[in-house]
Amino acid sequence: MEDGIRLGTPFRGRVKFVVGQAEEVGVATSRKGELEFGPIDPAEFMQLVRKHSFSEETGSNLSSQYEAELSNSAERVGVLGFHSCGRLVGAISYAHTELPFRPSFYEARLDVVVTLPHCRGLGIGALLMSGLFLHSIEELGERLVHYSTIALHPSVVKFVSHFGFSGISEWQAPLYSLEIDEGNRSAFAAGAREEYDKRLRRLKLQCIKCMHKSWSTPWCVPDPRENLDA
Repeated sequence: MEDGIRLGTPFRGRVKFVVGQAEEVGVATSRKGELEFGPIDPAEFMQLVRKHSFSEETGSNLSSQYEAELSNSAERVGVLGFHSCGRLVGAISYAHTELPFRPSFYEARLDVVVTLPHCRGLGIGALLMSGLFLHSIEELGERLVHYSTIALHPSVVKFVSHFGFSGISEWQAPLYSLEIDEGNRSAFAAGAREEYDKRLRRLKLQCIKCMHKSWSTPWCVPDPRENLDA
């Protein structure tokens, strides 16, 4: 994996967090955990979606509206992934689209969020979404004037609603959107950073518990009785 940049700096590459130094966990340990967030190969993402996109909450499989663009490595379309000890446990796809009626200004679209089944409920989805918000802000700056997503999963609806997204009733699809301007840009960025940091701290705690052998199987590894990689 490409070595990353430290927490608190712009998301221009992968960001790696090594958990395991004695001063962090309080005791010396020969084990360490690595959490990493950043761009991944779209092919890796599509494989993850094909295997693990079924949602019990919605009773359906997720699919990316940008599959063709991702396959062709189109500009302004990409995927961010979250790794734990080298294992991809979740990913999110997105698009940054220039507005035809406002040249040089962009809409960001949150496309698909997917996590491994055994890692759901740990806040990885929230980390991915808040990390994507930060990525869009860093990449587009003041040119980012609109954010949207088609949200079916209750957790996604709850998350984006917390950030001020509202549903558009005239659309048949469950479209949620947020206008971004000078009045709310700073608050949007600060909220995304706060949420990202909070989720990351909780996942670091999972790694610390793992290193202290609070459980025999690491949180990021599936139950060996489940053939999740089939």
